[in-house]
Amino acid sequence: MRGALRETMSPVNDEKRDRFGLLLLLLLGVMILSPIDVAALRPLVSASLGVLLVFAQWISGARRRELLVSASFVVFAVVIGSSAQLADAQPAAMAYAGVNVLLCIATIVMIVLRILEQPRVSAQTVAGGLCIYLLVALAYTFGYVFLAALNDGFFAETTGLEGENLITYLYFSLTTISTTGYGDLTAADDSGRMLAVSEAVIGQLYLVTIVALLVGNLGRVRAPRPRHPRRGRGR
Repeated sequence: MRGALRETMSPVNDEKRDRFGLLLLLLLGVMILSPIDVAALRPLVSASLGVLLVFAQWISGARRRELLVSASFVVFAVVIGSSAQLADAQPAAMAYAGVNVLLCIATIVMIVLRILEQPRVSAQTVAGGLCIYLLVALAYTFGYVFLAALNDGFFAETTGLEGENLITYLYFSLTTISTTGYGDLTAADDSGRMLAVSEAVIGQLYLVTIVALLVGNLGRVRAPRPRHPRRGRGR
C-alpha cells in the first residue's frame, strides 16, 4: 500500500499530467495563424489564445470552476474579435489587441504556477519555459497593434495603418526579443521605442537567466513543496 502511494506521488508519475510540449505546439500554431490578418479570422485567433489559457490552467491543476471562468473569458475575447471584424474602428481594434494581451499574460501566469510546483526539472519544464518566451513575444505583438490603433500607425517607415499588418508586428516583435534587430523597421514615437526596448531587455534577461537555469538543472529533483489546497482538480 505504501509502495503504491509512493509511486503515485513520485516525480515521474506527477509529470504525466504535464503537457507543455503539446502546449508549445499549440502556441506555434497560433503564431502561424496570427499573421493571417483577415478580419474574419480575428475571432479565431482570440479563441485559439483562449484555448491555450484553458489548457494551461488544466495542466496546472485548476478547478472546474476556474476553468469555467476562463472559458467565459474566451467567449468574451471572441465577441471582441467579432466586434473588431464588423466595425473596423479604433476602439474595436484597441479592444481586440488588449484582450489578446491579457490572454497571453494570463497563460504565462498559469505556466509559471505549474512550473513552480513541478518536483523535477524535466524536458516538459524546459518546454514550458519556451512557451513563456514565445508568449511574451506574442503579447508584445498585440501591444504594438494596440499602439498602432491608438496612434494611427506604429512604424516610422510606413504611412499609417495601411502599410502595417499583424505579420509586420509579429516580425518586429520576434526580431526585437531576440535582439536580431535588422533595422528595417523602427518605432515612430517614444512610447513605441520604450516598449520595444523593454521587450529586448526582458527577452535577453529571460534567456540568460531562466532558460539557462532550467537547462542547467535538467533532471534534478527539487525538495517537495506543500501543495496549495486550491490547486487540486475539482469534480
